[in-house]
Amino acid sequence: MKKLLITIFAVFIISSSNAEEPINLSCDAIWMFKYNNNPDDEFKPVSDTKSLTIFPQSKIYIIGSDKGIYKERGNLITWSTWLINSEPFIGDEYVLDRFSGEFTATFGAMKDGSFIPSFSTKYKCNKTEPLF
Repeated sequence: MKKLLITIFAVFIISSSNAEEPINLSCDAIWMFKYNNNPDDEFKPVSDTKSLTIFPQSKIYIIGSDKGIYKERGNLITWSTWLINSEPFIGDEYVLDRFSGEFTATFGAMKDGSFIPSFSTKYKCNKTEPLF
């Protein structure tokens, strides 16, 4: 019985040591840029906060109710989300700089194989710790 308890305890310790620690970020909006493709393109102040969770080993992100796999390019983490049943395809492209904490969300449409942005929002992210 003693050996069984030791074995169960050892398996529990080994399995819990493989649990991936998430990185929780709170991102506050700094500005929004609207693309009008004319001289009136402009920056606007905005007020918005997003919560972002990154799982660095499995390369999974969670933002709001959206969850998926991200790609790494140097110090950048990137991913896209698309509405499949729309014509043209519309969606968001996201870029997070791991070192500066800058996070950019760009909304736009795919036209003739190219992403045409409508507006971008820039955020500044800070690492947060759970309260309990």
